[in-house]
Amino acid sequence: MAERGLAGNTIVVMTGDHGWPWPRAKANTYDAGTHVPLAIRWPGRAAPGTVIDRLTVLSDLVPTFLHAAGLPVPPAMTGQSLLPALSGTAAPREFVVLERERHSFAREGNLSYPIRALRTHRWLYIRNFFPERWPAGDPQPPSPDRGVFGDIDAGPTKTQLLENRHRPEFARAFRLATGKRPKEELYDLASDPHSLDDLADRPGRAAVRTRLRKQLQSWMLRTGDPRAVDPRTGFWDDVTSYG
Repeated sequence: MAERGLAGNTIVVMTGDHGWPWPRAKANTYDAGTHVPLAIRWPGRAAPGTVIDRLTVLSDLVPTFLHAAGLPVPPAMTGQSLLPALSGTAAPREFVVLERERHSFAREGNLSYPIRALRTHRWLYIRNFFPERWPAGDPQPPSPDRGVFGDIDAGPTKTQLLENRHRPEFARAFRLATGKRPKEELYDLASDPHSLDDLADRPGRAAVRTRLRKQLQSWMLRTGDPRAVDPRTGFWDDVTSYG
C-alpha cells in the first residue's frame, strides 16, 4: 500500500475468527470462545493507541467499511458502523447477540448444538435449544473417523482433560467442558468473568433472566431468526458441517 501511496487512506483491520481453541472456549458463547483481537488502523481518523471499551461484533465491519466509503448500510444488516466509536462519539451499546448452530460432525446423525446468547457489559444470558444433546459432542465417536467430544479441537489441553477425567481435581473442569447444559444459563461477568457459576435458577436473579430472555427473543424475531418461532426447528440439521 505504501508503495502505491494508499497507506494514508486505507483502513487496515486485524482480527480473528474465534476465541481460545480449548475446552469450553471455541465453539461456545462464553467469553473465552467469543473474544477475539480487533485492531484498526486508519491514519487521520483513528488515533494511535486508542482503546475503545464498547461491545463490538465482527458483523460491525461491513457497515463500517460502507460508512467509510460514503455508502448506505442496508437495513437488513444487524451490525453498526464503528466510525463513531473511533471518533469518540458513539452512544453506549446495550447488548450484542452471539449465535452458534454447528461446529463439526460431533453427534450421531450430524446433529448440531444451536445456541443464542445475549451479552451486556455485565451479564451473559445463554439459551441452549437442545439441552438433551451433548454440547461438546457425543462421548462416543459418532463415526469411526471421529473422536470423542468432537466439538473440542484436538490438542494437549483436551488430551489432559480426557486422560484425567476420573481424578477428583479434574472432575469439575471435565463437567463444565463436556457435560450437558440447562435450557438457560446466566452469568454475572462482574464477579464471574469466566462464566463458571450459573445463576439462571437463583431466585434473586429471576428478574434479570426474564429481562434478558425477552431482549433476546425480541432480537431474534426482529432479525428473522427461524428459532424465534420454532426453537427446535431442524432447518439446519442437514447442512454440511465443517471442522
